[in-house]
Amino acid sequence: MSFQGADPDALDTAAIRLERVARYADAVLARLRRQQNGLVYTGPAAEMYRSTLSTVSITAVENTAAGLRERAGHLKAQATQQRRASAGRKGGAGKSKSAATPKPPPPPPWQGKPAGTAGTFRGPLPGENPRTAPKTLRRYVVYEKEIRVDGTVAWRNHNPGNLKGGGEMSKSLGAIGHDATFAIFPNQATGDAAQRALILQRWPNQSIEEMLSGVDSKTGKRLPFAYAPKSDSNDPVKYAASVAEWTGLDVKTMPINCLRPAELDALLEAMQRYENATPGKVVPRQ
Repeated sequence: MSFQGADPDALDTAAIRLERVARYADAVLARLRRQQNGLVYTGPAAEMYRSTLSTVSITAVENTAAGLRERAGHLKAQATQQRRASAGRKGGAGKSKSAATPKPPPPPPWQGKPAGTAGTFRGPLPGENPRTAPKTLRRYVVYEKEIRVDGTVAWRNHNPGNLKGGGEMSKSLGAIGHDATFAIFPNQATGDAAQRALILQRWPNQSIEEMLSGVDSKTGKRLPFAYAPKSDSNDPVKYAASVAEWTGLDVKTMPINCLRPAELDALLEAMQRYENATPGKVVPRQ
């Protein structure tokens, strides 16, 4: 019986069959021994029969059972050896290929870029599972000690009021860059202060509703600036209604410069709530 070249599973199957035959031999052996022990007649013929059972039949069956089990053991050992050799070849091939053509991970897209830079990339962050990482275009902003990835603009840019960037006004308010549309501030405190200063500088005599829409409620004329105009896909009416609901402020008639400090704080808080600063992920900068 030759198993040269057989796969390990076939070897295991053959070993199991040999062990099964060995058990049949054990059953035959037990029957022969019962016959030997159960002989009650005497005489030369009986002694010859006993001798034949002991030296021929029983011995032959014992040797057969032992041989079957020995062969089954060899087959199991061969199967184990082949499995180890196969695993070694696969592992060795993988290591050899890796050693021959090392492929370091690509550098992060923000490597070497200064604080205030914004960009996009696709793929997983360090430590993310590639299978579950977002497949869509991902946005990031670079800071001195961290990178902010995903999340909303207000969170990513430290810009809770979603102020436009790129101009002299945003720079004068502390912006360190922009993402082609919105200003990027170095930290939350600077972003908060920038929103407060911008509102007080540009709309001191307007109501909250006029500030948001950029339309004078008395004349219907456009104002020089608008915080959330329709032309930028905003809904200033809904915006003003949300602020009124959350603060209880008079959004239609009271000028912004007449708001008490606590009321101004409430206004800014409501506006930041509407602008939606939903966090993304923070990656420490190496």
